[in-house]
Amino acid sequence: MSENSSIRLRVGDLIHAVVKNRKMILLLTLAGLLIGVVMSGLSFLRGELAKQYLITASAAVNNLTESGHYPTSGADYPRNEDMTMATGMVDSVIYVLKSDRNLSRVIEKAGLLGITTANIGTNLTLTQYESTRIIEASLYWRSADEGAELLNTIFTEGNQVLRDVLGTGNVTVINEPAAKYLIGGNLNASLWVYMTLMGFILGVMISVLRYLIQPTLTNVRDVDQLFGIETLAVLPDNKPWFERRGETLTEDSGTDAISAELTGAAHILRHRLGSGDHKCVYITSANHEEGKSAVAANLAVALSGLGFRVLLVDFDFHNPTLGKMFLNSVDYEHSFNALYHGEVTEAEAVTTVNGYLDLLPAIVERRAVVMDDNTISAVKRLSEEYDYVLMDTPPVGMAADAMSLNQLADSVVFVIRYDASPVSVIRDALDKLDKSGTRVIGCVINGVKGKKERKKD
Repeated sequence: MSENSSIRLRVGDLIHAVVKNRKMILLLTLAGLLIGVVMSGLSFLRGELAKQYLITASAAVNNLTESGHYPTSGADYPRNEDMTMATGMVDSVIYVLKSDRNLSRVIEKAGLLGITTANIGTNLTLTQYESTRIIEASLYWRSADEGAELLNTIFTEGNQVLRDVLGTGNVTVINEPAAKYLIGGNLNASLWVYMTLMGFILGVMISVLRYLIQPTLTNVRDVDQLFGIETLAVLPDNKPWFERRGETLTEDSGTDAISAELTGAAHILRHRLGSGDHKCVYITSANHEEGKSAVAANLAVALSGLGFRVLLVDFDFHNPTLGKMFLNSVDYEHSFNALYHGEVTEAEAVTTVNGYLDLLPAIVERRAVVMDDNTISAVKRLSEEYDYVLMDTPPVGMAADAMSLNQLADSVVFVIRYDASPVSVIRDALDKLDKSGTRVIGCVINGVKGKKERKKD
């Protein structure tokens, strides 16, 4: 097997990765929507708890002296020169109105507690209107009434400060302070869309990244390139077919695609194994849940259907399943366990399934069955009575028992479940088999989604 072989990256594979993880993507999308709703709700509550008002007013600047007269004429009515002088004073008036001296008087006059001049100055804006002597004022405040009173006080106290520091000038209110509700509860529905979209994109990115980091077998044509082994059969994803039990399992329909694939694999095995010393073969996989036991059982049925005497042995002592596939219940007296402990003979341990297929099942018990010389010898003696012996073993990556079976057989059928184990894990398992001196005859790809089942003519 080539160590430099790498999986081909196809757009279809990435789409498959996204579809495969659609539940996770849906959950992240819904989580994004939920977060958006929560954030929108918090924004609403924050707005309700932080209500704010914008208070606006306007005033005119004039240059009346403390005696109430205009400086250029000494009269109580202005001349053009007085108007021009007042316009030039606007910047100075704005500075005085926003000064700490004026704002301190405002706080004292209004009786505000816990408020500093900085609090008012930060929220107060005074601007000159189009190079005239009019000042536009705006104040952001927590209360409409309090803000209006505060703005009025800024003007009235400001007149006294202007007389104190400049000796001239005052402001006359044009538009009385008016409050406008500015900030309140707002259900920002756009957050729902943004967070939902982010959840969906995150799910897609995780799906693609997971595939790029740990690619699985998603194209059966890649088997030879990736692993350098022959494909014996490609079985579609059909759980009801593989969950058959008892007599239903041994029925030979001869028409469905799965039976045809397994019969083809049986013919290939017959030619690869031949007769003589290579009659034993074991079936294994890289991980659990690959379907190796179901493949072993159905492959044994297919071989027996060709007229060969077949013995099917359950070597997966930690998770024996073959007995349940053929029998309603497995008696201890007819099990590998009883044979191993010397309580029955080899003939008594074996159960006949049909005229050509016998079964040596195993059961789970406290006394462990060990892969030792006695076990190997017992199976070797039994193999003399059969054309072929198929052995269901633990996954290569889960237990060392499978590696010791090369004392019985140097050939293995490797089961790969479509889009299940990472390519790297499958390679490691095949490398272990190769180093143990075991010949991988080929693989059976199980559970291929989208493979059509066609009737044979």
